[in-house]
Amino acid sequence: MAILLTFADFNDQYISSKEEQLLITANLQPITDLQINLKGNKQYSENYTETFEVRNFVYNKLVGNEIGRFNISTNLLATTFNSIDEYSSAAFERFKEK
Repeated sequence: MAILLTFADFNDQYISSKEEQLLITANLQPITDLQINLKGNKQYSENYTETFEVRNFVYNKLVGNEIGRFNISTNLLATTFNSIDEYSSAAFERFKEK
């Protein structure tokens, strides 16, 4: 909760922040010699800052700024078991063609 002051010389920014993080891990072993580890990650954050000016005990907005970040992990199961080496990858070559 934000409280605005009536002090005329107060010159600080209002700041609001929000962060979300989701981590998922699953270990599967469908047969004795096959173990599958799945991991997922999602991160989201947003920050809002606003500067005010006080005149006659009235708050006037001067500048508002919103920034954020989004990050998510992906795994494409269609290419998980394809063979690759340090020099070539069929999936990467298909990606370059599009």
